[in-house]
Amino acid sequence: MFNKIFRQLANVAFVIITLVYFTILVNHPYVGLSIENRAGSWNVTYSDPHGEGYRMGIHTGDIVLKINNADPGMYPSAIQWGDAEGASTLTIKSSGAPVKIVEIKEPPISYTLLSELPMAALGFIFWLVGLVTVFKRPFLVQACAIFWLNWLVGLVIILAPASSRGLILARELEAIGFSFAPVLLVNFISTFTNSFLRLNRFIIRFLCLIAVIVTAFLILNQFGVVYSAVVIRKLLLTNALIGTLTGLLNLVKLIKLPADKPEKSQATIVLAGLAMGLLPFILLTAVPLLLNSNLFVNPKVTTLFIAIVPISLSYVVVNNSLPNGRKFIEFLSVSLISGILTSGLLFRLLLTGMIKEFTIETYLLLLSLTIIAIVTFNFIRAILQNAIDMIFDRYGNYRVENKIVELHGNTSSVSKILILEELMSQLGLEGAFVIAEDQNGWYSKNAVGRYLGNTSEQAIMEDYYQAAKSINHSIETFSGDFPAEIYVPFISGDFRCGMFLGHRRSYIRFQANEVILLRSVCYQMGQHFKAARLLEQMSKEIKAIEKKSRESQRRSQG
Repeated sequence: MFNKIFRQLANVAFVIITLVYFTILVNHPYVGLSIENRAGSWNVTYSDPHGEGYRMGIHTGDIVLKINNADPGMYPSAIQWGDAEGASTLTIKSSGAPVKIVEIKEPPISYTLLSELPMAALGFIFWLVGLVTVFKRPFLVQACAIFWLNWLVGLVIILAPASSRGLILARELEAIGFSFAPVLLVNFISTFTNSFLRLNRFIIRFLCLIAVIVTAFLILNQFGVVYSAVVIRKLLLTNALIGTLTGLLNLVKLIKLPADKPEKSQATIVLAGLAMGLLPFILLTAVPLLLNSNLFVNPKVTTLFIAIVPISLSYVVVNNSLPNGRKFIEFLSVSLISGILTSGLLFRLLLTGMIKEFTIETYLLLLSLTIIAIVTFNFIRAILQNAIDMIFDRYGNYRVENKIVELHGNTSSVSKILILEELMSQLGLEGAFVIAEDQNGWYSKNAVGRYLGNTSEQAIMEDYYQAAKSINHSIETFSGDFPAEIYVPFISGDFRCGMFLGHRRSYIRFQANEVILLRSVCYQMGQHFKAARLLEQMSKEIKAIEKKSRESQRRSQG
């Protein structure tokens, strides 16, 4: 309950912060100059080609004599962050040229919006993908972990344009969020792999320590105790590198598992997504910054690759029971090609006469608009579909008898997991949990929905099954305090099965006539589980007979 409230508050905060900072930054030009005090003179150490300073003829090596007609050493942004953001006039001395006064003008609002839209789109995608994931799998621990990870990373990306302009508290919030993002990444990987090893715990604590140190530096900066911006940035990038490498190493361990383990497929998808999304940023942006060397590629280009990360993580969480790496690669490739073709078509048909020069920034803008439109469409469609289902359920049109025929048509040729997922989907359940066993010692558990990975609730239901199997052979309904709403036993010869059906998502309890129909559905499911068990036994016996036959043939021939 509290987790849901916190998520709702976080979503409201995300929207408010996005609107506030994006509204403010349109009236603040991006100067794009990094300056450093060397022997009493403030030298320009970097001039961003996309900044207003570069456009006004200020280049690396120039000397800043005054900022807003005052000494640069008195300008807060120059002291704390080593830049000239927020300045309206700069007095510049260039080599072999006279002193000049440069006035920083505000660019057109449309230009600012269009130039910063790719970063806004990336942050929006992170937040929206996390929201969709927890919307589809609200009871999975991994879904909650990925929501908070995506929320924080999306917020950091949204704050980046405001931070680059030196808007109030934007830099501090961005740096704090960036420092804690690796903590949430390692936490998610540990939750996803179900392995909170001692090393992982130590690394999480170490990352938290660095994040706390960065936060302390930022707070002290506000009180006049100045720390070098270079030191803070290197701490942030070091934290990011440690978190990323830790996550990759954990996933590599899972990849070494046998091919029949589902964790291997899950880890492969996550690892591929992290590699495709983060390696361009690490190699072309993070490493050059750590080494104080020039950037090879515009950071906006490398950051767009990061959009692959939340998509891959969300895919694995949503399809936790049956991950399919090939299907994911196909989905990613089709989505990327569709975005590229659609953005190219938009430029060709709509913007040919409006844009004088087609640059990488222009193309990234069109691609971002296309991605936003596609993601927003799918999100709105999911919300409307869920709302329609809830309305039908609330007014009684989503009753069990309306879904029985659909279930009967799907239970003959699909796996046990798919049957449970279909049952959960068609009846609007939060989850389903089935325990099956026979007198030969075979024992099996299958869970979907909220019970998947929820060992505490599984243990409660398993204890009830063990206590009830010898004394209770009838359907049992539970109160809201029990993890499930209905328990349906199934007994056939030496085969025994206990089926727990979760509460409905609409919080409407099953009616008496629906319970009777559920008994029929669960009886069919029990028969299918029994048949599946018999097929498994027959398969083993056939393999054993074939093995003995081959051995007999070898002995007769030899």
